[in-house]
Amino acid sequence: MNYCPNCSAPIDENESVCSQCGTSLNAPVCTEKAIVEEQVPRRKGPWNAFARVGNILGTISIITCWIPIVCISAWMTGPVGIALGAMGLRADAPGMSAKARKGMVKSIIGTVVSFIVYFAFIVLLSLEHEF
Repeated sequence: MNYCPNCSAPIDENESVCSQCGTSLNAPVCTEKAIVEEQVPRRKGPWNAFARVGNILGTISIITCWIPIVCISAWMTGPVGIALGAMGLRADAPGMSAKARKGMVKSIIGTVVSFIVYFAFIVLLSLEHEF
């Protein structure tokens, strides 16, 4: 049995057009389904979702790191964003690994800045109470 090179539907040997997708079969057709399945890109695993969520958490980390008391939330969203971004680097959708990388960078920056802002706030409070 032959398979359509476009949609991998089974076709008869005497057909000139695929009955499923309408592709002209004048070109050579595949005789093994495994070859056709290798040509069709498959999205495997949750990597694309990890890239998206890592990017979102990185954005939240960047936004919240500047507010003295709220910056503690960046301590939670930052490391989780870094971990999910690292797992999202395996994403196979176009542009997803770049999005995961941006999320990781934003998460790292947000976490570091939140520590600096929080400890600067504590130091300023302690200096204020000395006088």
